[in-house]
Amino acid sequence: MVELESLSYVREPCQLYRREILSHLTKYSQSSGFMPPFLSFIEAVLRPAQVHVSGVYDPNFFSGTFIHAFLSVESWMVNDHILPSNVPPETFHVYRMLASLQPLAGHPLSLPTQGITQLQAKQIGILTYYLFAMMDLEDGTFCDRKFEASILGQRLKAWSMLPESAIIHSLWNQSPLQATYQWFASLQSLLNTMQTWIKRLHYHNDCVFYHARDAKGRRYLLLDSQLPSHIPGRTDTLIESLRQYDTIFETRWFRSSYMDAIWTAPLPAGHGENLTRNINPTSQDYGGDTIETARQKRIKLAGLKHKNPDFINQSPLMQVTTPVPANSTLMTTLFGRFQ
Repeated sequence: MVELESLSYVREPCQLYRREILSHLTKYSQSSGFMPPFLSFIEAVLRPAQVHVSGVYDPNFFSGTFIHAFLSVESWMVNDHILPSNVPPETFHVYRMLASLQPLAGHPLSLPTQGITQLQAKQIGILTYYLFAMMDLEDGTFCDRKFEASILGQRLKAWSMLPESAIIHSLWNQSPLQATYQWFASLQSLLNTMQTWIKRLHYHNDCVFYHARDAKGRRYLLLDSQLPSHIPGRTDTLIESLRQYDTIFETRWFRSSYMDAIWTAPLPAGHGENLTRNINPTSQDYGGDTIETARQKRIKLAGLKHKNPDFINQSPLMQVTTPVPANSTLMTTLFGRFQ
């Protein structure tokens, strides 16, 4: 008896993708420059989504090097333990999607100081989703309904549409940097699950397939859905791992409080731009002047110091108008006046 979760089906890339991208990949994979067929295909794919590629994305992003690294799933740098600063230059990392936007063209593998806006996140989310969806489109219509219904497509769609959610607006405005980090972390976790599964299939003893027979004795080839668990000595199915991802995704974005520490905590080392303050200022901090020269200039701008005080009180602040009896205290006398 084969469990339902073990029935994993994989479709090959659609004819449209093979014709427009894969047939040109050999020519442009060795070049780090612009790949015109890649950009043209993206423009056609995003046109139904009403996204003007030339006005949003940097043309240099659509290069042969990027699409080659993107398709090399086993080389993805999506493990949580890998620092962005240690990522090889010709591999895929989720932060590479930042450079797709024109204002962030050529941005290094680190998050901007203030994070990204929800609009920028929406634009990155759309492009990321369709980089996967364009492998499984319908000819002529560019319809992505088959991919959207897949186990990866469902989760990518939910992730890409997260910046549009009204419930996320206040959270993103409150902590844009932390929200940006957690948003990319959700994508990285999803891709890491898929990569772990694919890597295991690569070293499968039976070439990723095993045999099964139905009640009539007919033989079938089934794709192995097992992948290593986070717990040593255990394995999970792909569906079980994705359910764990769904739980974490829901808890992080829709069940946790906005007062949770993850929305105020500093980013892990290596994920953000380091803005270190110089404790010992130099002449460059003062426009080329020395520290003493700059101090003298500030004194001149402040004007002469006032040596005489503005006001001197020549009389006591309080004067006693009624003598206090010798056998009574001051408080007793005051309360007696009010009676």
